[in-house]
Amino acid sequence: EPQLRPPTPVQVLSLRRILTVSLGDHVGKLEKGESYSTELVEETVQIHRESVLHGSRAEYGGVLRKSWATLQPRAEAFLKQIVNKDVDTREKLLKMWESDPDFLFSAFSQWLPQSTHSDLRATWPPVPPSK
Repeated sequence: EPQLRPPTPVQVLSLRRILTVSLGDHVGKLEKGESYSTELVEETVQIHRESVLHGSRAEYGGVLRKSWATLQPRAEAFLKQIVNKDVDTREKLLKMWESDPDFLFSAFSQWLPQSTHSDLRATWPPVPPSK
């Protein structure tokens, strides 16, 4: 919808939480000083001092709060799905995936190259296996 309003702060927080839950192994956690740890690498990593990322932190979900966010169809599709289903916590997301395993797949896959979609499908939904 071209007249879709920017997300509210609550909606932005919901998106941040969902992306963190979905891609938790790709999110770095600040440890000490400028050292980060992730589940993908055993040792801590650092951002090079000459990197454009040095000295600044990413503003998560920032693109979704911009007035032009609705010009990004993939951002709008993702936001619409979670708002329509009132998914704003990890628990709600996990319950949604129990009842509808394809929830967010189409919206999420828009952020990835087409060549990765079959791999994504094989691991969707991105939840740990049941014990």
